[in-house]
Amino acid sequence: MIRLDKVKQIIPINEVDINADLFEAKRLNKNNRLVYELKENTPKPLGISYIEYDDYEVKIEYSGKVLKSNYYDLIHFNNVDLIVSALEDANMMSLKVDSLLSSPVIKTDNTQNIHVGKLDSKLAQNPLDCVNLLTMIPKQQKYTIMTHTAPTNIGIDIKKQLKKGSRRLIGYGKRVELEHKNDRVLDYINIEDFNDVIRFEASTNTFKQIRDYYDVKDLSLGSILQAKNRPLDTYFKDYTKSIDKMKTTNINSDIKYAQIQKLVFIRTTLNEHNNNLDSIRAWLLYNNYCHRSNISRYMKQFESVLLNDEQYKMGSDLKEYKALINSIGNELRYK
Repeated sequence: MIRLDKVKQIIPINEVDINADLFEAKRLNKNNRLVYELKENTPKPLGISYIEYDDYEVKIEYSGKVLKSNYYDLIHFNNVDLIVSALEDANMMSLKVDSLLSSPVIKTDNTQNIHVGKLDSKLAQNPLDCVNLLTMIPKQQKYTIMTHTAPTNIGIDIKKQLKKGSRRLIGYGKRVELEHKNDRVLDYINIEDFNDVIRFEASTNTFKQIRDYYDVKDLSLGSILQAKNRPLDTYFKDYTKSIDKMKTTNINSDIKYAQIQKLVFIRTTLNEHNNNLDSIRAWLLYNNYCHRSNISRYMKQFESVLLNDEQYKMGSDLKEYKALINSIGNELRYK
């Protein structure tokens, strides 16, 4: 089932009954039409990013938060009526469910909540370790990887440059984000539902992206929500395809998997020296692991692991790592 968090739509004005008292003329658009926006200090309903209209159409952008207590479920084909109800309850506009489903979409965030603790018990208490796992995947050409750390968010941002535009997949700890922002939706949801949740999102921002990655010709909301092709599946499978080529061998042998070997080396060294950084500094220099002029750069890696302690404890076999990555992909593909 396709699930969306953010949606931007264009709805024909004749399909909508607007409460004009809440709006005022603001500007002329590129078609020289007068655009009406919400009056200053008019509160926006939860989950509504913006709403404006002219004599021909209404533009609206909303997120899954408009569902309030059903936010965890995100937007899907069977709960579109809740979006219509939220707009009516806010006394902003009224329309039929069929009108929303038949109206074209110009932007989406295809989203999925993955309970990673159910995929691997080690992640039940530390779901954010999953983010660190994804950074260990061998870098592929044209990909750029960014990681976001506390307090604003803890997640990974994976971007692939294309000939025209780019693909973007993000994964982050949803509970961390909600609590840090003290989000309004917290008043309606059970935060425990997000305990071990890593949320994955893939954005489609152009008509071509929407057509390609949902494999649809019709850009209506209803068509997208019933699509069989999923951007999350496409993006994640492409980013992690190198995993299937990795040999499931002992991690201490020569598997040319430098990032995981490096992490194991750091953790082993910390344990052997009882987390004493001064002892590790002296040991590195004595055994010629690094030049004295580079010691600060090397020590920062030990300090990072010691202080943050957010890296996933891999064990001794790559098979466990490969299985977990594939399990996440299966959840995105079939859930």
